[in-house]
Amino acid sequence: MRLTRIEIDGFGCLRQFREDLASGLHIFYGPNESGKSTLQQSILALLYGFYEGDRARAAENLAREKSTPWGGAPYTGRLEYELEGGGRYRVQRDFGDPDLPTSVWDLGTGRDVTDDFGRGRHGNVPFARRHLGMTKTVFGACAFVSQGELFLIADNDHVSPQEIGETIVALADTAHPDISAQSAIDQLGRVLRDQVGTSRARTAPLPATRRRLEQAARELEEIDRVREAIAADAAALDVATERLAGLQGEAGRTRYLLLHTEVAEIEERLRELQTLEQEDERFRRDVGDNKEFAVFPADERDAMRQAWERICDLRERLDSDRPEMDGKREKLEGLSKRKDSLVHRQREIDYLRDYPVDRKATVDESVIAWRNARAVSEEAEGRLRAAELDQDQIEEFERLNAEVGGLTQDDIERLTQRPGAPSGVAAGV
Repeated sequence: MRLTRIEIDGFGCLRQFREDLASGLHIFYGPNESGKSTLQQSILALLYGFYEGDRARAAENLAREKSTPWGGAPYTGRLEYELEGGGRYRVQRDFGDPDLPTSVWDLGTGRDVTDDFGRGRHGNVPFARRHLGMTKTVFGACAFVSQGELFLIADNDHVSPQEIGETIVALADTAHPDISAQSAIDQLGRVLRDQVGTSRARTAPLPATRRRLEQAARELEEIDRVREAIAADAAALDVATERLAGLQGEAGRTRYLLLHTEVAEIEERLRELQTLEQEDERFRRDVGDNKEFAVFPADERDAMRQAWERICDLRERLDSDRPEMDGKREKLEGLSKRKDSLVHRQREIDYLRDYPVDRKATVDESVIAWRNARAVSEEAEGRLRAAELDQDQIEEFERLNAEVGGLTQDDIERLTQRPGAPSGVAAGV
């Protein structure tokens, strides 16, 4: 595995640390407490987290608290790395949350592959163990060498720190004439054959360790499979729990609606029962009131029933004939009024029938004179309203008014109406 990029938002004294790592040797140097060892711990925490199990131990909680960012920076980080087979991945962790939310992305496909490794509590996603083939303890012992350990090696083996640095540079430079990475590999191979043994020696530590490693790998795969199954069951349980809560809510609402409907039906039935009870009580009262008629003679009862039926029939006929009777009544009232008018006219005719015929010409002349005088009077009134009248016109108006004013209203009406002539006598105009 080769680290390609490190991003630390906050981890101990580190804050907003960003670095791209190319192939080859990288040396981070600086004074004490500048964050070199903190950078190592942040890489280890990004790969393996702070917790090795689903239950947090006190020492693990203490280690996470000790790495809390200074100055309140976000306690998060990201790490990109590339495997020997070409796979490129990006891991992101949030150390500020006690559960350490963790996500792993395949940079080649852009897919979130966190669930492919199984999820545990406290950010336990075993991607590093599967990719590197080693636990956190083994990785820390093999890949990390602290400054204190270097000085311890120098004190025990009488090697100076300068010689250790030169050896590291020589190992990184495969073109060195004396000491190279290949010679170191050859020496490690010899030590492996001498002290560890080969795969042919079945009793050597290497085959035994390899068998135990294969067994441990199978056990880890089984554990991962069981953990994935448990995670899937837990997710299904959560979904089922949410579904159950929803169904319980729907069942409660349905039960409430059913009870409300039943209460409404029961109230309606109670009202119907009350109505029936009232009718029953009324019928009982009617029966009690008519109980004494139970021994009434049958022939008289039949006669009374027939008489009642005839009365009902007459009422119906009266109701049906009422509009016609009202019309005839109105017509009769109109004929009565016309009769009274005719009687009044007859009386007037009878009064004028005995009027002297020889005075008719004089009466006609008086009527004509009165009409002329009234016309002159109306014309004089118009002139009086239109302009100022002279004294002669005033005297003439007073004279004419005196002549006209001698007639009563009844006389005027009789004179203006055409009197009826007696039988055998022609009426004059």
